[in-house]
Amino acid sequence: MVTPSYLKRFSLLAKLHPPILDAIALGRGPDERQRKIIAQASLDEQRDAWAEMFSESVEDDEDPAEYRVKAEDPQDTVAWGALARNLEQKEWYARDARFGDELARKHNIVWIEDLFVEANTDSRYTLDATAYAAAQQDWLDNERPENSIVLTSDEYGYARAPEGLITMGTWMATQEGEVMGYGLNPRTLKIVEERCRPYSAAKVDHSGSSATPEAPKERPDVSGTGHKMIGEIRTVALREALGEVSETADPWDLIAALLLALEAENVRVHGDASGNNWSEPTARTLAMADLFPEGSLVRDEKLIRRHTVTVLQSILNCDVSMHSGSGLPAQLVGVLFGADQKMPSMAFEAFLKCYSKRGITKAVQAEGLAPENTGKEMRAALMNHVGEGQWLPEVASFAQAQDV
Repeated sequence: MVTPSYLKRFSLLAKLHPPILDAIALGRGPDERQRKIIAQASLDEQRDAWAEMFSESVEDDEDPAEYRVKAEDPQDTVAWGALARNLEQKEWYARDARFGDELARKHNIVWIEDLFVEANTDSRYTLDATAYAAAQQDWLDNERPENSIVLTSDEYGYARAPEGLITMGTWMATQEGEVMGYGLNPRTLKIVEERCRPYSAAKVDHSGSSATPEAPKERPDVSGTGHKMIGEIRTVALREALGEVSETADPWDLIAALLLALEAENVRVHGDASGNNWSEPTARTLAMADLFPEGSLVRDEKLIRRHTVTVLQSILNCDVSMHSGSGLPAQLVGVLFGADQKMPSMAFEAFLKCYSKRGITKAVQAEGLAPENTGKEMRAALMNHVGEGQWLPEVASFAQAQDV
């Protein structure tokens, strides 16, 4: 009693890598077009693409191909568009390959003739992107020119030189000491070539002037995901701290807090926690109705204090957002009302995984612990050291806002 198109869509689920099915079950899966493209790829190709996507999200002893999306993960955890593009069926031509027939046979590449190309053009192609990429990588590892180096590439195919070197533009004059670098573009599967020069050598720009290239930026101690988590936890602590003073807060403190709140980056007001839809009144609307029922202020100290705190709670948050986060004013209100005392211990796995190896090394050393070989070991050591106690890194505290 279902339509053929429904059955066809349903049958695609049988062709998907299990972690992708888990994401769909959580309501976090790809759209229909992306699902079709992914399902057309083999399970091995899906598995490899999934493993590549989550290679930096798992521990050393975990298989990234089996990474499962969790309900608490951010909505954009899986880049479905990028995954679909990587798996989309397309032709990979021999004329674009650096490898020869020997490597083609080694990697079991079977060439197909394209009968619609121009004459005198190598028309051979394969649909096996994995084998094609492996043969290109084999050429890169074993047959590239002597005295050359291997370049890495980002997901967009831009070449990245090894540490200590920088790639040079084609318009720049050659200098002694340069080497040729070769890399595999992950999108086109073509071998890219770039001249590379040591950092110590001056780079000549298109105007002919000299400038010393900047060293590549190091990964920050705490990732964007970590800062987002800090913001969410701070918001809870701030609102708890405000709630405790709803009956006792000094009116002048509240006035100062309101002034800070009105200067907040999100005051237009976006991100108001009250009035979840257009038909419900906000905390500010309710306060005005209670405090000015006939146009004159009802001078009830408890009523004013309670509404002031409620409005502060509805406006202020510590979310990391360009549009609805309150920014520094919310953190300063947290300092004013002791919100650091409401912060939970941050020594838990989900947050500590947001630290880079350098960042977690600094964190354990600050606690007087010796660094371990891996980030996982240092996270475990820090959690064992803190136990049931309180650990609040400076980057997560409200107090650090006083130094901004």
